Amino acid sequence: MSAKTGKYVKLISTTISSRYFAIFLFLISFNFSFSQQNQVISNIIRGSVVGLGWGAGVSNDTVLGQVYFDCSTCAEIGNVYVLAIESKTHDSISSIPINFKINNNSLTFNSESIITSRFGPWPFVNNKFVYYLHFLSFDFQCNSLGLVDFRILPKDFKNNVLALYMIVECLDNSSDLTAYSIVLNTGDTDVNLQIPASESVDLIPHDNSKDVGFAMVGSVMNFMNGDGSNVSFNGQFLGKIGGIDSSSFPYYGTGVRGHFRYSNGILEGLDDDTPDLIMDSTDALANIKSLMNASNDFYFSCVHELPNTSYAYYTNPVTAGILTYSTFCDTFPVTVPRDTTLCYGAQLSLNVSGGVAYEWFPTTGLSCTNCPNPVFTADTSVFYTVKIWNNDSCFVSKPLKINVLPKTEFGNIVITPSECGSNTGKVSFPNMQNIVSYTLVGGATTSLNYFDALSSGFYTFRVLHKNGCYSTDTTVFVPEINSTEVSFFATPLSGPPPLEVNLQNTSFNATNFEWYLNNEFIGSNVSSILLSETGNYLVELIGWDTAIGCSDTAYQSIFVYDSLIISLPNVFTPNGDGIHDVFSISVNLPVHSELSIFNRWGSEVYRYDDNLPVGKTDLWNGEGFLDGVYFYKIKTHCTKPNSFCELTQEGFITILR
Repeated sequence: MSAKTGKYVKLISTTISSRYFAIFLFLISFNFSFSQQNQVISNIIRGSVVGLGWGAGVSNDTVLGQVYFDCSTCAEIGNVYVLAIESKTHDSISSIPINFKINNNSLTFNSESIITSRFGPWPFVNNKFVYYLHFLSFDFQCNSLGLVDFRILPKDFKNNVLALYMIVECLDNSSDLTAYSIVLNTGDTDVNLQIPASESVDLIPHDNSKDVGFAMVGSVMNFMNGDGSNVSFNGQFLGKIGGIDSSSFPYYGTGVRGHFRYSNGILEGLDDDTPDLIMDSTDALANIKSLMNASNDFYFSCVHELPNTSYAYYTNPVTAGILTYSTFCDTFPVTVPRDTTLCYGAQLSLNVSGGVAYEWFPTTGLSCTNCPNPVFTADTSVFYTVKIWNNDSCFVSKPLKINVLPKTEFGNIVITPSECGSNTGKVSFPNMQNIVSYTLVGGATTSLNYFDALSSGFYTFRVLHKNGCYSTDTTVFVPEINSTEVSFFATPLSGPPPLEVNLQNTSFNATNFEWYLNNEFIGSNVSSILLSETGNYLVELIGWDTAIGCSDTAYQSIFVYDSLIISLPNVFTPNGDGIHDVFSISVNLPVHSELSIFNRWGSEVYRYDDNLPVGKTDLWNGEGFLDGVYFYKIKTHCTKPNSFCELTQEGFITILR
């Protein structure tokens, strides 16, 4: 949608005269921001502005329509903008293009021409309708009949474009200056279009002595009673519109549009529209010259009159309100980038020229909003209008659509591990659609959706979509696995010598084995070992698979200990005959002993807490104690390494003299 200046557009000097210098300083220093939420396209031309449209409504199959407009009176066709309403019965945007023909010239509506979020949804029996507003620039060509022919290819009204509207610039250097302002319904998802007084739309400086045309552009509207829209301009009620335009007859539910031609300060009605102060039924055009205010702005509303039943089709999604008027401003050349499509995440410098001040709307995705060269960062598609002032406070507003392609996502990535140091790893992308090539960063590019023969490690990939966009890089890790598992059971794990230990090999995916005892090879097929000395032993089994090169090792500790033998008397006779005169303990291992002897009343009468050497040790002679039965408790533990002699023992001893 680049601006067309044409051969009849007058160039102005870039020198700033002194009488405009104060205005110039104001413009370049003011921090501009749009007050209204709906976007506006404005332009100044020498020539006429024509608005005309046609609707197919709820008709199916191929439908045709004609609106009279003798474009042979145009010395040159300038900008031609096409608005369209698309209807769908689901809350999504179809990627299927919708084809139209105007004067046998094709134009296509698709997701890239959509400039709004959805309108609706509105209930209609069992369907839920949503609407989308499309906007296109069109290379309009005249035909020899003085008619504009519209043709929709085979269609279903539930999922198709229902109505078209064209704004045509007829350039003629001999004509007066004409300006127009197209207020697009891009502010929200309401089917109505309401510009409150607090958010009024700026006008290009205009001539109140000439006609001022105001046209409403509706879409799907069935009847006048209970299914119309009330229109007001600058607070003045103009009337209620609804029904079927003459140009759209006999197609049902087509809605109404204001058809007009504005030339040399005179508003002319086309189709069934009249240039008076009233809008009524299918007449959606008014000459609102008497309603203009001195503040050089305007506001209006077109609000649907809801039907009485909840099952009715809430109709008439309004696409635009159009003002045409004479202006004191002269044309001035500007340049605006063409519509473009970018990959997600890309950046683009938007260079606009021809003005002394600039204002972008909306501000989404731009590095600055009051400069001629903001940088756009591609995150989501945006429809912009850029307002451009010259040095005498006149301005134009130009459209620019930047479509951002969806981000290419990797989705599910399947990783096959590498095995035992070999190049058997694999990374595949099984569910990706419309991918042209797959690249291993720093490696190969292929049309296959996998990379194999990979060793363990990190790998970075990117893919190229058929739309020409690369994905962001993604890094994955290919692990290494060992399918060989070596294990064995050893029983028992401890005991006194000689100790026979049984070995049971329970390994998986191994074909060769080696057994080791304390790092000494003892054979390839061992089922038991005999350990004759005390100590700690380490049994090791190494296994591997010659086919895949995997190996594994298992270990088990065996403890062989000395067994403690302790001997205590149950009677001793301290009578001085040299036989059994002392209570003594015999051990076969050096131990530490804690011994306590108690009388019948539980009083400790003797205690020993010290080491005992191997052999017999005399401890208690019973001197001073009466004959009788005594109770003892002894606890021992080894003082020699690799011995097992933890022991707690209780019993009775008797003293006899």
